[in-house]
Amino acid sequence: MLVGLFRFKEAEIKEIYVPRVKITAIEENKDLEELKQIIIDSGYSRIPVYRGSIDEIVGIIYVKDLLLYPEKKTIKELMRPVWFVTENMKVQALLNQFKQKKLQIAVVVDEYGGTSGIISLEDILEEIVGDIRDEYDKDEIPELIKKDENTYIISGNFSVRQFNEDFSTEISVEDYDNIAEFLLAYFNNVPAIGATAKYDDKLEFTVLDADEKSIKQIQVKIKPGELS
Repeated sequence: MLVGLFRFKEAEIKEIYVPRVKITAIEENKDLEELKQIIIDSGYSRIPVYRGSIDEIVGIIYVKDLLLYPEKKTIKELMRPVWFVTENMKVQALLNQFKQKKLQIAVVVDEYGGTSGIISLEDILEEIVGDIRDEYDKDEIPELIKKDENTYIISGNFSVRQFNEDFSTEISVEDYDNIAEFLLAYFNNVPAIGATAKYDDKLEFTVLDADEKSIKQIQVKIKPGELS
């Protein structure tokens, strides 16, 4: 494990970012219907916005903002400011900056200011979890990220048994192994990103990421005062 942690500490962003050729982005003057289709097709919860070419990224769309701000009718109104970082920045330093700035994604630029790729908090966490998996040889490590006192992000494979313990729920462990299975049964299909489900009037699930087969990431919103 010490070797894995050392490797992570010394790693640079360019070793783990998503390269520009794999970036899914949208031009700032496109309409929201096209944005929604890109979200459905890609399954991503954050979409970079560019002006003219991918070398001029001007903002980031968070899928959840489509739900939170229905009064905003254009991509320019919805997009959040973009944060730029360099390729040779240390991953550990970026993780610290993500925490301090309360951001989840950054655009990686080369020495000339062109777009090299993007990197997200999830990319870094997956790198850390990957090291732990290699060291302990576990097939599955549940993920839970606390955003604030009442909001959590969990992976679809977060176990129902652990979820019941953490969130004081009584979801059947005989019927479902993980939360993705529970929600697939609730929706009776793979839901679209942004789909919501309520549990016992004290929890609300929002699908943040999914592909054609399963639910990958979920936001759990707790009614204030309900979590003991």
